[in-house]
Amino acid sequence: MRAIPLLSGFGAAVRERRKERGLTQAQVAESAGIAVETVSRIEGGRLASLSLVLAARVAATLGSTLQALLAGVRSPPPADALRAEERRIVGLLQTVDDAELGRVRRGLQSLLSVNDSRRAPTSSRKRKR
Repeated sequence: MRAIPLLSGFGAAVRERRKERGLTQAQVAESAGIAVETVSRIEGGRLASLSLVLAARVAATLGSTLQALLAGVRSPPPADALRAEERRIVGLLQTVDDAELGRVRRGLQSLLSVNDSRRAPTSSRKRKR
């Protein structure tokens, strides 16, 4: 999993705020209604994604706001976080109007599902000789 600076920075701010308030991860988890492991993953920046609702609940539990916890977090501009080919694709998509965007999405989903089926284990397929 590629580290996401925004999530890592948010996690560090959560850990710092939790320690300032003298709370344990278990206390934060209980108050926010989440698992202790989730608090640990948030603080370690080890989540693939984090919903705004969950982040806001954690912030409120710590007597803070999302804005305050994210205030010092630096995030690269979106284009810098993308590989060259991804930037090229985004550039192409920016020229597509809203009416065509749905067709593009469905086409990509079809292509990806074909690619996934090709990666399926060959042991379940019959081999011709």
